[in-house]
Amino acid sequence: MNQLQEKAEFLSVCREISNEIKELLIASRKKGEALDREVGLGADGAPTYQVDALAERKALELIERAGFCGRIITEEQGTLQLGESADTIWLDPIDGSRNAYRNFPYYALSVALFHKNTFKSGYIRNLANGDEFLAQEGVATLNGTPLKTIPRPPKKVGIVVIRPRTQKGFVFLHALQQRVRFLRICGAAALDITYIASGAVDAFLDLDRGLKTVDYAAAQPLLELAGGVVSDLRGQPIRLQEDLTTRAKILAASNTQLHSMLLGLLKEFGYGS
Repeated sequence: MNQLQEKAEFLSVCREISNEIKELLIASRKKGEALDREVGLGADGAPTYQVDALAERKALELIERAGFCGRIITEEQGTLQLGESADTIWLDPIDGSRNAYRNFPYYALSVALFHKNTFKSGYIRNLANGDEFLAQEGVATLNGTPLKTIPRPPKKVGIVVIRPRTQKGFVFLHALQQRVRFLRICGAAALDITYIASGAVDAFLDLDRGLKTVDYAAAQPLLELAGGVVSDLRGQPIRLQEDLTTRAKILAASNTQLHSMLLGLLKEFGYGS
């Protein structure tokens, strides 16, 4: 049996990866390494930075050493086949690459394990402050404590967004800002979605750019286990897409009421049609 199917083994390997990546970043900064240097193009069609290449190499080494014998789908190298198992790991060693190479303390490791199309385990760790999110066996936790989303009235809601690319998007955000407590642009989508589960924020919204599956493969099921809702901008379910050049525009919220309110506002502005 694939060892990473074991609950304790999955967690142990994810922790080892996160610790090794943290040490790698510390050592690279001490050496003055140019972590923002572009070293190629990833499977997602976007530039691969040195920070991504170093972290992915280390993560793949540790997963292979653990005896994983299925597929790994990762942001830079794409699909790797390590054996005949029906298990798939969706891996983003550095979610928030720009934050990582600038040493802005908001970036994460994200690992999701699926058996065929069934979610088994998810792990997201904020590499800057150590917050450890785990989704397994129907439970979502933060640092070992079970999570349940917090419903708040609109005027107390905080939303994390991805900066729009269109004038329409900025107009929408201005309208949204009048209805909620605050908006944030943080730059690490897996963390943005996951922190909804803890109540740090209440919703996440991506109007224009779209996320790759590695961005949400662990975060989506974790938030849903905590009571949250994740959909596209029309309210339809989000699917796993193995083609990493494919993007999904995502709306995530702490509860169905907030999700419905945001869908209504999106519809007013012509999104999701």
